[in-house]
Amino acid sequence: MALKARVWSAGRILVIGGALLSTYVLSAALSARVALRMREVKVPVLVGQPLSSASAAVGDLGLTLKVDEARRSDPKIAAG
Repeated sequence: MALKARVWSAGRILVIGGALLSTYVLSAALSARVALRMREVKVPVLVGQPLSSASAAVGDLGLTLKVDEARRSDPKIAAG
């Protein structure tokens, strides 16, 4: 009788451990999916557009446009 009780006890521990592990894995997967989707933003192509039309394009999407006039990415390329 003691062996049967030990087997049932070990079985319950394994079932509980498996349930906890599967809950953890499912929770981690769903959290990662939600976190990655929340950061997706569709940004329109603004290359070559004047500042006014670029501001209007991003404003329609609820975004703001910040232009740093002091910084230029490549000194060989002319402004505009």
